Amino acid sequence: MMVNMRPPFPVLLLVVSAGCADVLGIEPWDASLGAGGGSTSTGAGPTGTAGETASSTGSSPTSTSSGDGGTGAGSPGSSGPGGGDGGQGGAGCGLGEERCGDTCVDLAVDPAHCGACDRGCFGGTCVDAACSAVVVGAVDEAQSLAGAPGVVWLLDRPAAAPHQLERVDLSGAGAAPAPLTLRHTLPGGFSPLLGVGAADALGFYFAGYQDETEQVLRFLDSARTVVTLGQVTFPLSFDVAAMVPSDGNLWLSGRLVDATNDPPFGEAGVFSLALGASGQVPVPRCVRGGVNAPMATDVAAIAQGVAYGRVLHGGAGPDLLTCGVDQEALLSTTPMGVTPRDVIADASHVYFATLDTIYRVPRTGGTPLPEPWVATAELPSYLADAGDHVVWREGTKVVRRHKLAAAGEPALVLDASGASHVAVAGDVVAWVRYTPREFVILRLPAGE
Repeated sequence: MMVNMRPPFPVLLLVVSAGCADVLGIEPWDASLGAGGGSTSTGAGPTGTAGETASSTGSSPTSTSSGDGGTGAGSPGSSGPGGGDGGQGGAGCGLGEERCGDTCVDLAVDPAHCGACDRGCFGGTCVDAACSAVVVGAVDEAQSLAGAPGVVWLLDRPAAAPHQLERVDLSGAGAAPAPLTLRHTLPGGFSPLLGVGAADALGFYFAGYQDETEQVLRFLDSARTVVTLGQVTFPLSFDVAAMVPSDGNLWLSGRLVDATNDPPFGEAGVFSLALGASGQVPVPRCVRGGVNAPMATDVAAIAQGVAYGRVLHGGAGPDLLTCGVDQEALLSTTPMGVTPRDVIADASHVYFATLDTIYRVPRTGGTPLPEPWVATAELPSYLADAGDHVVWREGTKVVRRHKLAAAGEPALVLDASGASHVAVAGDVVAWVRYTPREFVILRLPAGE
């Protein structure tokens, strides 16, 4: 049985007959579409939320200009977070302007140089060196959303049409709008797993079933080809909770069960699929066995493996752990009743969410108890690392908080109109609104 629910755990039952094709068919290439494929964009005008508002007593985003300002020749300023040369000390420019290349600009209001040179708002406006949110396309029924540096992927289900893989290309400086474009149409009858997806520089990862065949799939964008990475054959079944590509593998949290046992016996925890192969049975990496083995929650990529949470079971856990190749290590023992969910990691910390708090744990220095990082008024979900910020959905709002925020400083609301999915690509946040159903992006402020 497949349970298509994100919170608390999306579940996928993989049952595949032998001899299934490893590669799904793709549509014939239409040269008239160009490199971006057919567009589903409804325009990139800045009709989204204009900037940010504080959710409590937080302050509005502040302006941070590069360069020295002043008049005279000056010396080059530092590069802004969004790329570019930084300011040139305002040489030959008017009061309040900085030089970006051969042009004098006001970094506080220029949508192509918002807060830093060559740091565009992708068609949005720039106010006080902060970009506004931009609607980049219409959405029918979003199934999953995932980001990687320079790109955000959407798996959508149009009305009375097969599912589609769409993307927003964010690889440029952002001076021009970034439309939502169609990359691939999946075969009719395919049903993806809701809320489970991942992305990297090569493409998009997802899972689903068609004609009673259930698989873990990889879309290679350069070839516009869908490849079957993982599959199992009855009497085996595999429940998937989350996935992340790292170190040549697609890491999965889930449970592998053999239905021939009475009662069914399984292994649960972290599994992997090699990215260079196809048609694999998920390989157990850090698992526990038993009739009701404790399930792993979301997985976050770290060097040579993943960090993940374990559900409380039989007095074991809940814990925050790391898993390398066949080696598990305890990162932190969490307080009783606190199950780590929505796990993310950066170079120094691992973050996770509970029902009303986001915690963080140092990646080195023993196994300390998690530090309560911020309390939330509603259930936090879809945690994402946005460089200097952590972004998440709180209830139906999209919010963010700087990693160096002072104790007690609240999160800032990016959009309060209702969101169903949230993802991050570098310093750009993407989400899907409920009403109207829109795909929205927002570049976070520079240097804040």
